[in-house]
Amino acid sequence: MRDQMVQCGRKISSEEMELICKMVELFPRLALKELAATICEHLGWYTAAGNLKEEACLKLLRKLEAQGLEPPPNATRANSISPYQTVEEEQQASSKATLEHARIIRSKLWILMRVALQDS
Repeated sequence: MRDQMVQCGRKISSEEMELICKMVELFPRLALKELAATICEHLGWYTAAGNLKEEACLKLLRKLEAQGLEPPPNATRANSISPYQTVEEEQQASSKATLEHARIIRSKLWILMRVALQDS
């Protein structure tokens, strides 16, 4: 497990770090900005105005990359380019990724709830 970090005033637990790393692995075709937005949504990382803290998350991803986290392999490739041969193949892969994503979130929900209660 990765150690706890602080990014832009927020303590990020080792469990959250593992979740972030798993999301990077699970969604290799997301653009980095979309990945950062997804991570912010799942960690409840918002500004006082209610916007996602995407820039802070992007900084965190860069920091993790400097520590050895592999960035998504297609992070700079446009989302319109697909490695799949058919729409059905892409839909199957998307469904599989969504189910895995839900499984991970479900397994970490108690941690996220605990963090949310501590922040309130």
